[in-house]
Amino acid sequence: MSWPIERDPWFGCHLWQGSVNSNGYPTHFDKVGPHQAYLVAWERANGPVPDYKELDHLCRRRLCVNPIHFEVVSRAENQRRKFWAYRSGLKKCQKGHDLHVHGRRTPEAGLICRICSGVWDKPMPEPELEYVSAEDQRIRRLPADGGDDPGGNQSPPQDPASEE
Repeated sequence: MSWPIERDPWFGCHLWQGSVNSNGYPTHFDKVGPHQAYLVAWERANGPVPDYKELDHLCRRRLCVNPIHFEVVSRAENQRRKFWAYRSGLKKCQKGHDLHVHGRRTPEAGLICRICSGVWDKPMPEPELEYVSAEDQRIRRLPADGGDDPGGNQSPPQDPASEE
């Protein structure tokens, strides 16, 4: 059975292209009814989630259903990992790779291991830079008289006699 996913080459996410529920999570439909697609993907790859445990979505991308991007943790650990300050302090991935060397931050502030995700050799895309000519790079200065025109354009002084 093929799933409606698109693989993200930079993070290794399997982004769901099918239906989502009201919370934005992928939904897989079978003969029994709707199921959370990421949970179905995990169970197909690893078996059921143990009692009193839950899956931590390491990449923090709701549409990702890549089983490699999930880790079985306690509820308390999953709650701690919701905060970037805690996640950024993690030193190793679940397979022991150093996240300070091999980690990659996703746009949703998730943290994935580039080795485990299979994106070790994929560089991050360069941001699109806009060329700005030297003429457009004029430095805006405040006028010497302390006026409020930030462009440095001072209007010529008005002749008080012409204001009448």
